Amino acid sequence: MSVEPKSADVYAQLRSEGSAKLIAALERIKGACDALDAANAALSYSQVGKMAIQLYGGPKTQSIMNSPKHKAYIDARRRERLASSTRPASAAAPQTGSTYPATDLDYKTRRFIDDLRQRNTLLESAMRELKQQVLTATELRPLDLAAMISAGPQGDASIAVQQGQSPPLPAEARDALRQLLDDLVRRVPGVESFKGKGIRLRTGEWLLPPDRFALLKSIAEG
Repeated sequence: MSVEPKSADVYAQLRSEGSAKLIAALERIKGACDALDAANAALSYSQVGKMAIQLYGGPKTQSIMNSPKHKAYIDARRRERLASSTRPASAAAPQTGSTYPATDLDYKTRRFIDDLRQRNTLLESAMRELKQQVLTATELRPLDLAAMISAGPQGDASIAVQQGQSPPLPAEARDALRQLLDDLVRRVPGVESFKGKGIRLRTGEWLLPPDRFALLKSIAEG
């Protein structure tokens, strides 16, 4: 009896054999699957495509449907979820209690809490993707710390980045940052722009206060 490969094995094999374009699309599909898993949503090709569009701008469902490699990875994720859901109750992780802060909450309150959790999951997934892209870009073009330290401290006690010795943030990382800043408010429910100078939840909590938003905006614009 043949054993179906695990999703991690499928992912590793496709990355090792694929082009840069395929790898980039596969990373986004994996992020979309992670977000859907966290939200306990369906792992259909269409749902993965919708989530990938919402988080990263693509790939679209039709592109996924046209790629046997993309579908192979999603199929592996679906098999693993099905196997996990059909395990005996004794093998499942023990329940620690209610997932809500109180037991007497009405339906609307529980639904609001569920929506907030799902939005936070989407934001965390998008931030992880951005962090990975910035990390990859930094590894490809590392800063010359020795040159920066030898230049001595600046007037504000910061360390200077030597022009011509340490390259600016790569265009790919700036594009990813710019896309996140531009699309976050438009694509994620419950998130709003604060006078175009910051990003926060509609409940008032800051995601990017004005000072950090301005810093990231200046980096994205190069």
